[in-house]
Amino acid sequence: MTAMTSATSEPICIQSPTAPHPLRTLAICLASLLAGAAVAVWFERHGEVRFAAYLETHTTPVTAEHPGRVEALAKSEGDRITIGDPLLNLTDSQLMREIQLQKDEVARTEIQLNQCLAEADLDLQWRTNDLDDKIIDYQLRSAGYLKEKYDFELQKSMLADMLSSNLTAALPDPESLIGSLMVEDRLPRVEEMTTALKLETVSNATDVSSAQVEICEQQLKRLEQVKQSLPATVRRRAGVDAAEATLARAKVMLEQTEGRRTELTVASTAVGKVGVYRVKVGDHVQPGQTIVELLDDARRFLRVEVPSSKISELKVAQNVDITFPGGGKRTGRIQMIAPQAIPTDPNSHGAESLILVRVEQTGELWPDLPVGTRVDVSLR
Repeated sequence: MTAMTSATSEPICIQSPTAPHPLRTLAICLASLLAGAAVAVWFERHGEVRFAAYLETHTTPVTAEHPGRVEALAKSEGDRITIGDPLLNLTDSQLMREIQLQKDEVARTEIQLNQCLAEADLDLQWRTNDLDDKIIDYQLRSAGYLKEKYDFELQKSMLADMLSSNLTAALPDPESLIGSLMVEDRLPRVEEMTTALKLETVSNATDVSSAQVEICEQQLKRLEQVKQSLPATVRRRAGVDAAEATLARAKVMLEQTEGRRTELTVASTAVGKVGVYRVKVGDHVQPGQTIVELLDDARRFLRVEVPSSKISELKVAQNVDITFPGGGKRTGRIQMIAPQAIPTDPNSHGAESLILVRVEQTGELWPDLPVGTRVDVSLR
């Protein structure tokens, strides 16, 4: 204690502060730490538990079925599409060469067919004229034989009448029908036999003429049949049928080859939105290569990576609260808890493993945000 003298010469006593005891200071620090730990434990057990989550959606990968180079993108990322909508167009130089070669083959076959048709027309015309000449010849022959037949039938009728009426027919000139006709009351035996022989001769001549007429008719019928089948025969001999078959095959091959061009248009296989393209114009793609993923925004979910120490607090079908960017509040339900932890980096010694949890949409529709957006999930 220090003594000082005031203006009135009376002493004033000033007491200096006493230093705190070290044990007291240590006790206060320990008490503060215990209180903080207790508060932390209480918040951990009774407070709100929050996890970081990321917005995901069911996706449908679209792959190329044909090799080629990306020529153009038919849709932009984020566009809504439905099944069958074109996504991009490919070009394939090898396929285009095949199409051109097939077109050349069709053109060459058409030229060959036209040549065969021209040759067939000439040959058909020549053979038709020859058949027409033969038909006319047989028609004339048939007419001549028919006239002879009628003449012989007339002689036959007259001779038969003479024999039946006891008349004698004297025919000194065999070319004339009746040279002379002698009528007697009674027919001598010799003249009767002569008339009978002449009747037999005329009957035979009539039969020969009938046969010749029949032969001519058969030949005419055969020639008409040949004439009807002549075009088909000439076409086969000229190679028209073979050329037509070759042309038909070439056209089928061309149609099939051109049909492969539809494979160069990659179309949507689902309904949703176009995701991020994994290729750009000018890139070469191979069959099976993923080109883009289609996002089904009607089937969105959250991917939550929960520390293994907290996984015991979650269970399937448990409701959770979700906070979206901007403060939007929605709800969800735990759909799945992975049976295995996410593989960790071998170099991260001591790092806590994570368990994948999937949260599905419930209640009011979630905001339309890009896939991959970070949100907060809290347990109720």
